[in-house]
Amino acid sequence: MASAFGRSLVIVGVFAACSADPAPVAPPAPETPDAGPVGVEDASPPVPPPPDAAPPGFDDPSARSGTRLRVRYLEGGPDAYRTTDLWDKELAASCRFQRAADGELRCLPLQVVAVYYADATCTAEPFMLPVQENVCGDAFGKTPNRETIFRRTTSPKELVGEIVYYPDGAGGCTATFGATAGATVAEALPSMTFVRGAAADEPRADGMVARYVEGEDGSRYLQATRDVTRGTDCDLAFEPGRCVPSDRAPVGLFSNAGCTMPVGRHRSPSPPAIIIEHRNMANGCLAGVDYYEVGAKLAADATLYGRDATGTCAPRTRDAAYSYYARGAPISLSSFPEVRPAGGSRCSLHEPRPGIRYYSVGAEVPPSTFAGIVLKTE
Repeated sequence: MASAFGRSLVIVGVFAACSADPAPVAPPAPETPDAGPVGVEDASPPVPPPPDAAPPGFDDPSARSGTRLRVRYLEGGPDAYRTTDLWDKELAASCRFQRAADGELRCLPLQVVAVYYADATCTAEPFMLPVQENVCGDAFGKTPNRETIFRRTTSPKELVGEIVYYPDGAGGCTATFGATAGATVAEALPSMTFVRGAAADEPRADGMVARYVEGEDGSRYLQATRDVTRGTDCDLAFEPGRCVPSDRAPVGLFSNAGCTMPVGRHRSPSPPAIIIEHRNMANGCLAGVDYYEVGAKLAADATLYGRDATGTCAPRTRDAAYSYYARGAPISLSSFPEVRPAGGSRCSLHEPRPGIRYYSVGAEVPPSTFAGIVLKTE
């Protein structure tokens, strides 16, 4: 893949966290292959390629389209591609394989909004609030720590007042304010609505595996690179060149009144793979990250402490949605498996965002620079 820039870019602006899903782009019509000269005894027409053949030039071993799930990718020019996600043709939504309510891996919508309830027990008829500006996609919804996926219906939801409720992820139901005018009923979708997949691991160097998910429709998608030793997915962007566990707990509070014994907090009920602590410079900018093993889990009634704006160490309210772990022994960055990108370029294709201004070494990069980067569906 050819590099797009020789210098780094600085990006400024305010924008939505993601872009709305476009309709799938149909691949170009396949050309008739050159079958060579046709003789009198060989007058049958050449066999055309299958109707779902990839667009000419697209070749990415990390993903394959199926009959329902289609690969979406960014194209930046000849031989410059980057797979972004899968597109479910039946649901008209981008998706990724995740654990569904039935325990199976299924391609669930990537863009979901919150689902609410009108009662303080979060058991009444669920609904979704009106469409908000700059929301990426609002056709599907989900509640915290509940695996069920909902779909917005056209049936209006009659509500009194503007107080709505949502599951807080810790077994409770929390009230919040919401603009309820125009709310619609949310329909729970059975798990079988979504394409099912099965994980398949391929060995890689240094104790890592490439984990693919093979969809029942014939699709295939690289889900993650995993560190088998630690049993966690790799975050390949956190420390370039190293497989840093993606399942990590940041330090933020302390277990003693002197604020000298840091603890990491983790939302999942299972322990994290590692604990990390950020080192900041005097001006507050990040200076680096330190890595630690996971220590003992703190008791549910253990008192936690933190520093206030004056630097005073004082008790803090415990968030019931999190588990807390003592910071263990230091981990050397070099102990994480080394990763080496295929090819010689570190260029990564990204879809340009409306309203964003790009700079390279102080000079603004004109939007026309990115004109050749387009999102396509296989």
